[in-house]
Amino acid sequence: MFGSFGSRSITPFFSRRIGLDNDRNKIPILAGVRLTGKLDNNWRIGLMNVQTNAVAETRTPAVNFTTAAIQRKLFARSNVGLIFVNRAQFLSDSAGNNDWKLDKKQYNRIIGLDYRLFSADGKWLGKAFYHRTLAPPKYQRKNPFASATSVEYRSRDFNARTSFEVVGEGYEAQAGFVQRTNYYRTEPNINLVFYPKLAHINSWSIGSDGDVFWRLSDNKLLDWDFSPLVFGINWRNNARLTVIPLRMNQVYLFSDFDPTRTKGKVLPSGSTYIFTDMTRATFGSDSRQPFSVEIDASAGEYFNGSRVNVVTTLAYRWQPYGVFSVDVNYNQFKMPDGFNSPTLWLISPRVDLSFNRNVFLTTFLQYNNQENNMNLNARFQWRFAPVSDLFLVYTDNYFAADNSALGYNAFQTKNRGLVLKCTYWLNL
Repeated sequence: MFGSFGSRSITPFFSRRIGLDNDRNKIPILAGVRLTGKLDNNWRIGLMNVQTNAVAETRTPAVNFTTAAIQRKLFARSNVGLIFVNRAQFLSDSAGNNDWKLDKKQYNRIIGLDYRLFSADGKWLGKAFYHRTLAPPKYQRKNPFASATSVEYRSRDFNARTSFEVVGEGYEAQAGFVQRTNYYRTEPNINLVFYPKLAHINSWSIGSDGDVFWRLSDNKLLDWDFSPLVFGINWRNNARLTVIPLRMNQVYLFSDFDPTRTKGKVLPSGSTYIFTDMTRATFGSDSRQPFSVEIDASAGEYFNGSRVNVVTTLAYRWQPYGVFSVDVNYNQFKMPDGFNSPTLWLISPRVDLSFNRNVFLTTFLQYNNQENNMNLNARFQWRFAPVSDLFLVYTDNYFAADNSALGYNAFQTKNRGLVLKCTYWLNL
């Protein structure tokens, strides 16, 4: 329920931020509780409270997260909702340990109102929201708000969508996230669909889309990207292909930026780059078949160099026991002299098994040569009652290769963890 508030780029509450600091170090969670459900056919409520502990080594204080939401159905399918998010910080002693006294000068709160439109015939969709940050007077900044409006029309042969969002420089969602502040943005797109009388093709489409950012404080044009043509084909066997022959981009850098993120030479802050993806294509086979494949490939300019990117997913469904899949992400950079030009791999095999209708096991590995990391994650799930589950999760991170200069070996453990979680559905 909490995730329905805001948008993809403006989220007042994001549960995965709990338990990690800004450097992605783990923070111990002492306890938490969540309650969501319907009061009747028109009203829904949600309440969550999570308490983390202090970490003396990193001087990270204990924090309490509280989120409350209420939603009311309107008309046939629309709804309006209110959300309140509170991040309250505790004081720490001289050693960095928690002394369980609230720090009245350190808190971050969000209050928001969201309206979602769903027409009775399903053709019109829309959303509008206004969120505001409440902070101690000492830290309250100018324009502490975020607002957005979007509207979309869908029919069998025509789709169009436009959105407009504004985020002030003082908006801060410490229990959620916002991609940037002090901007306004519009994101229009349009798509026409045709249904030819051909044996193997179900439909084909042409469209166009764009995305533009301006700085709110001085109306400076910051970023934009534009695809004048997006072409798609859907076959009768459920295979699909999308081709974008040209995509133009402008990016303004707010800070120094390493374009390959491999600790190399950086592009200077305050600079603007215009570059073009010459080709991008996405193909997906029929996912109903035992074996399926998806490929997303692009090539073209990248800041002051060039890049080739290929993302591939191979999946095999062993019915009714499970799914075996592997994701491969390949990036080849060619940058000017002085910059790193690495070849990066991200390889992720995964196994999803169903032992019966109530017992499941999901295991995946991930190899990342950019971070020199090998990750193992295994999750056991037992559904012991309707909508009620017991989860046991084990995770382990290793170094993927030797590095004698830094003094570690391949498969040397970085960290590991074991988590037990229980959810229970109360049918009141």
